[in-house]
Amino acid sequence: MKAILEFDIPTEQDEFDCAINGTRYKGIIDELFNLLRNKKKYENKKSIPITELQEWLRAEMLDL
Repeated sequence: MKAILEFDIPTEQDEFDCAINGTRYKGIIDELFNLLRNKKKYENKKSIPITELQEWLRAEMLDL
């Protein structure tokens, strides 16, 4: 089976970029999932403020 995607560039440039980078985006989401899992599993068991978690997650996303 074959699939052909067609995009009208430049009007559909964003959609094109998402289509060709889908695997990369999935990898980033998988890494973020693992970071959150490890943070919960291995770091201090006391709860942390949501704003601190948001800042940490935002920084990790920028790194990825």
